[in-house]
Amino acid sequence: MDVMIIILYGLGALFISAALLPLIIKRIFNEGSVASLCFGGAAVLCGFLLGFVGKSNVLYGAALTLTVLLGLCFFAGLVLSAMMLFTALKKPSAETGQGNVFVLILGCRLYGNTPTRALKGRVDRGLKILSSDDNIIAVVSGGQGSDEQMSEALAMKQYLMKKGKLAESRIITEDRSTSTAENLRFSLPLIKEYCNEKGLSAGKIIIVSDGFHLFRTKLLAKEQGIENAEYGAAFTPSVDFPVQWVREILAILDLFLRKFSASGDNI
Repeated sequence: MDVMIIILYGLGALFISAALLPLIIKRIFNEGSVASLCFGGAAVLCGFLLGFVGKSNVLYGAALTLTVLLGLCFFAGLVLSAMMLFTALKKPSAETGQGNVFVLILGCRLYGNTPTRALKGRVDRGLKILSSDDNIIAVVSGGQGSDEQMSEALAMKQYLMKKGKLAESRIITEDRSTSTAENLRFSLPLIKEYCNEKGLSAGKIIIVSDGFHLFRTKLLAKEQGIENAEYGAAFTPSVDFPVQWVREILAILDLFLRKFSASGDNI
């Protein structure tokens, strides 16, 4: 039991720190922060009750039950994390084959008109693929948020042209999307339109985003009929990485629940 209490305190401190450090250092607080605080606080509470409440007390039984639930949640998170890592670590091939390769770079937040480190990381990862062959076409996807001075797509386009010296003719811009699903939904017609104009066969799509984001992106892509896409992972070290990871796990669970609910409605 002492080992379990130590583990609970350790997990609690880890998750609470993961939530508070981004808030203190970068003023970042999101769904992942809330989940981390709740999990960490519950773990500390369970450790305290198991250590200081007698076994005959009803609170002791409640703490054991909550500990089991926390263990199940933690195990589910590990399983999803393994799936996310597997998708992120699989490297894409930029061979063109019989059609063009399109590198679809998914947008994320700007600070006014300045790309965040995460966005730069995504574009840099895309550039690495684009530089391997002049026939590869970039697709930048991302709309304009209320606190952004330009669309994420335009910021990425400018970055590609300035840093990567990429010709404007090699860049397709999608600047309406506000979510990952819309990134895919709005970009596909532009790729098809480009292929029709150039007389090209629709080739391979390589989707680039943060590594933790790619597994959910893959699920959403399959929903929209994109079965043969490959994925390029960007890894941007940051103090908020743990809460972004937790937030992504919550988003994946939400996606699974919505799929399950939809399938139930069709029965």
